[in-house]
Amino acid sequence: MDRTIEILPAFYDYLIAKQYPVNVLVGGRASGKSYFMEQLAVIKTHNSEGYSLLVIEDIETNIGAGVKDGIEKRAEGFGLDVLYSSTKVPPEIRHINGNKVLFKGYRTDDQQKQVKSLNEITAAWYEEAENITYNQFKALRMQLRGGSKEDRQLFLTLNPVNQRGFINQYFFQRTPDRVYEYFPDGRPK
Repeated sequence: MDRTIEILPAFYDYLIAKQYPVNVLVGGRASGKSYFMEQLAVIKTHNSEGYSLLVIEDIETNIGAGVKDGIEKRAEGFGLDVLYSSTKVPPEIRHINGNKVLFKGYRTDDQQKQVKSLNEITAAWYEEAENITYNQFKALRMQLRGGSKEDRQLFLTLNPVNQRGFINQYFFQRTPDRVYEYFPDGRPK
């Protein structure tokens, strides 16, 4: 069965065709960043070996509604939903090949300790990451030790950019060490 999957060119060109260790997706409501990340979760868990995606949601309770439901809908849209199973407690989506998506909170110290104790995490997606601190960023980067080395990526999605936050200061306000490409107007990509 052939199935056409449409992905916005910007996401394909900069997030699928290239493998950056850290990806920051900024956009307004309904810009497609979470939708794309849900697609990517299905693509990676279906096509990779030994892949575990950790989804961080900056909440205290009720993990599952939103991102978890979205990933399940993308799997259904790809016609792959029969290959996945899902549990509410603990919140998890599992592919029959053993790959999985785990969902954790990250607001409290206890939640951060629980995340730190996880093993074999390949990639992490921090949804609504505008308030992530440098220490949390560093801890999540160090958490990525599972799967293949090229799949070890941290994805941060946010709206809006917190002007006083770590992400703005580190990724947007400072002069880059090296620029690989520029937008037509001269800004670094």
